[in-house]
Amino acid sequence: MIKKLFLFLAISVLCCNVAFSQAQQENSSKNATIYVNYKDCIQTFPVDAQRLFLLALSAVSEQNYKFVEVQSTGGYILFDAFSREFLIQIAQKEPNLSQIKITPANNSYVFNVDLINRIFKSIASNFEN
Repeated sequence: MIKKLFLFLAISVLCCNVAFSQAQQENSSKNATIYVNYKDCIQTFPVDAQRLFLLALSAVSEQNYKFVEVQSTGGYILFDAFSREFLIQIAQKEPNLSQIKITPANNSYVFNVDLINRIFKSIASNFEN
């Protein structure tokens, strides 16, 4: 009787461990970091560079990322997100057309692209208002 009870408990624990590890793998694959294409780091907005710079500052602040350095004359913002530094560069292309580029400071393009997309969406939503 004791052997059957022990065998039953051992099988139950084994099944729980297998189910738990499978659930962990599914969660980690949803939040997995992937290689981000450089082209996905760049967007153009129909606004002058000064306004785009302010919109970018607002977007970084809205996401609660930590500012490391802000250089308004150079048109760049260095911020920390999830223990990694990212650089935002603003460039005027035409009088009412500016480009924003968000790249990792260490040039490692293996990260979650949602970080960049959230900033672009925030800029776009504030731009429309």
